[in-house]
Amino acid sequence: MRIRTTVPLLAALLGIGAAARAQLAVDANTVALWHFDEGSGGTAHDATSNHLDLALARYPADGSQGAQLPTWSPQGCFGGGLHFAKGANDQTGGYTSFTAQLDFPQNAYTVEMWIATQALYADPFVMGFVQCSVEVNFDGHISYETGDGGSWSPQVISSAVVTDGLWHYVAVTYDGAMARVFVDGQPDGSAAFTGTTGTITATTYVGGRPSNDFVDGTMDEVRLSNVARSANEIADNWTTLSTQCPEPSSDAEIEAAIAVLFVTGRTRIRRHRST
Repeated sequence: MRIRTTVPLLAALLGIGAAARAQLAVDANTVALWHFDEGSGGTAHDATSNHLDLALARYPADGSQGAQLPTWSPQGCFGGGLHFAKGANDQTGGYTSFTAQLDFPQNAYTVEMWIATQALYADPFVMGFVQCSVEVNFDGHISYETGDGGSWSPQVISSAVVTDGLWHYVAVTYDGAMARVFVDGQPDGSAAFTGTTGTITATTYVGGRPSNDFVDGTMDEVRLSNVARSANEIADNWTTLSTQCPEPSSDAEIEAAIAVLFVTGRTRIRRHRST
């Protein structure tokens, strides 16, 4: 469970400048990383030199059935984020995608993402011809499977529910033998599978997939890697980054922050008068 903090709110109310919050980083194993900090335009740029930029789109493309393009949000987990919305039903809405050949020489990969949603039925990440499929299922759990285009792993379903509207750090890994799910830094399901990812030439989708299920919520910091990142690394990412990802503040938290502002202001006035 995420622990809420009023620090960002207090900093804003008290005029305290906050340092830029840490993000996932590009390293030697990063295939693509999207920070979603652009704020405008029709492209989410890849932070690596691989130029796997995501194009913003909607399905149906003509905007019928209430389909809308994803919109830039200033309230991401780390700076800005990208907000997705369903159209008239689960099979319509906004998404992003790129098409490029992807190879995983070690037959291993990791997908990481931060997501905040309250909606069921979503495909936040699908790579290739279902070589990697990360879904939010009918009861709010993460469902994950991997395959080689002809055979697939058993579906791995998390015990954690991620549809509470708060930010969650979701990671899936495949190491050539095991498919694993992690939610908020904790291992949360696995299945044995000894297939291969193969060379991926089909489109990779983030936020939804045409004619399938679309995210209704906000995503941030999506990273694709060509190794199965370790449980320790994923746990460390959660420990380091989760405290810097502010949650929406409750009315009680806002009132408490205003009270602190009031008391601080009175203290400053008294000190000024005493001098």
